[in-house]
Amino acid sequence: MSPEREKALDLLRADAKWKDAHGGRFLVDVLLDDKDTDAAWQAATTYGAHGGQWLTLADQSRPTRPANALVVYLRLAAPLTRRTGNRAYEQLVGLLLSMRDCHRYLGTPDDFTTYITDLRAAQSGSGT
Repeated sequence: MSPEREKALDLLRADAKWKDAHGGRFLVDVLLDDKDTDAAWQAATTYGAHGGQWLTLADQSRPTRPANALVVYLRLAAPLTRRTGNRAYEQLVGLLLSMRDCHRYLGTPDDFTTYITDLRAAQSGSGT
């Protein structure tokens, strides 16, 4: 990394410490754009991130951090399981496919099967 780039990131980190969540979210965006997932995880954890950033972070790091990505996918899927409509269903299916990949990386496909089974039971029990 160039000295100029490192200096710019240092300024963004300092800005994130002293400003509201927007400064931290901007830093997360820059790190995601750089594909620096380790630094982006740290910034998102320290300064916060919005749902879209967490999703991008999970997607970028799924092969290398499947457990972390899985936590994000589960958190983002939870509210979708209570919604109806094509958009909610499409988003949920995308997250489920990502969760399945995480379980494959983790060697826990049975956990995914259990999650799907429980989700189906909850959905059929809720009338949706």
